Amino acid sequence: MMEKNKRSYGSGTVEPYGKRFRVRLPRQPDGGRPVAGVYDTEEEANRMLDALLVVAEREHVLLSTPETVRTFGERFLDRRENQGLRNVKTDRSRWKHHIETAPFIDSPLQAVARRHVRDWILSLSKKRAADARERRVLSFSSRKHALNLVRAMFNAAVEDELINENPAANVKLIDDGKTDDGWTYLTLEEQTAITANRVIPEADRLRILFAIYTGLRQGEQWNLELADLRHEDPAPHVVVRRGSKGRSPKSKRLRRVPLLPAAVLIVRRWLELLPGYAKKNPESLAWPTPRGCRRQKGKLYGFKIQLGKAGITRSVRWHDLRHTCGSSLVAGWWGRPWRLEEVREVLGHASITMTERYAHLAPSVISQAAAETKIGHELATKSPVPASGSNANPAGFPLRARQESNLRPTAPEAVALSS
Repeated sequence: MMEKNKRSYGSGTVEPYGKRFRVRLPRQPDGGRPVAGVYDTEEEANRMLDALLVVAEREHVLLSTPETVRTFGERFLDRRENQGLRNVKTDRSRWKHHIETAPFIDSPLQAVARRHVRDWILSLSKKRAADARERRVLSFSSRKHALNLVRAMFNAAVEDELINENPAANVKLIDDGKTDDGWTYLTLEEQTAITANRVIPEADRLRILFAIYTGLRQGEQWNLELADLRHEDPAPHVVVRRGSKGRSPKSKRLRRVPLLPAAVLIVRRWLELLPGYAKKNPESLAWPTPRGCRRQKGKLYGFKIQLGKAGITRSVRWHDLRHTCGSSLVAGWWGRPWRLEEVREVLGHASITMTERYAHLAPSVISQAAAETKIGHELATKSPVPASGSNANPAGFPLRARQESNLRPTAPEAVALSS
């Protein structure tokens, strides 16, 4: 092991720390030796320590432990939770798995440069997903969310006047160009397999089918109350008020989701089973646990097992049931194809851009349109090229105007005629 870098007494210490170098400040009045950061090279560590000493001497202050990314990040996440922001639990998990492992996590905020953030985000592109069974590289979406969280943290540090500029502001995340969206949907055959399966407990089957036919987010479904089920109204619908306990949905507004005829039957049957399924339901929840408790977002409650009973063994998440609703409506599997604007209102998307993904998830629409296009078959059975010197036009192509002087075919026409 390397020896500590020799510096004059009272000027702090630079010491090896794994493959990097750790800076320790001079001894404090309380006897402590605070760590001022960890750096990639010994030269960088000495330069940072010298800068800290110069500032301390110029300002006539004692050196103290600077605010690091780790310490400020913890306060930043606490602040977000106190503000009642959504998905703080997810942010904490993202911080733990992707940001606490960053090389700059124990560096002072002021020491983090754009290159450090850039190198970290590049390293994430080689990181494996948490689920070792899938053996896939961390998705582009996961990397994007991690970078956005770091950006927000540094923005908060700028607002607190701890740093002058955000080092993550101009860092670009390069898409790896993969066509795998990372999510899927259930085909009509798979939906039928769930509906007709009697091995799946009825309560579980109804819960899954309700998610498919309404497209509600998991948190929205778990926080529905019995009063929100308006299945007996002339226009049956559900009222979506909450995305989690005491908090509004992701769209920040109340919305009414129409109940399709199949969903109405599901609600009616579920309300018949509910008194025996959950004998206690103190919060009047529409989908409580058997003990009458509110279900927690992220928990599967045997979802994978029930899919397996229906013969669906591929990777499908609960959120993919929402994608199943969107793609089924666009594809017209349940009736007439819905327009994207209609699907957007049902799913509560902030913009049509989010809804447009379902247009690409409906290959049956394209296949059906191609099958119903008969003109291609008719043209294939006739010769599109009139006989030489003939005025016949058997294929029905519009003839060129007689008065046009240039009768030579264009390049695309020449290729078509030659074939």
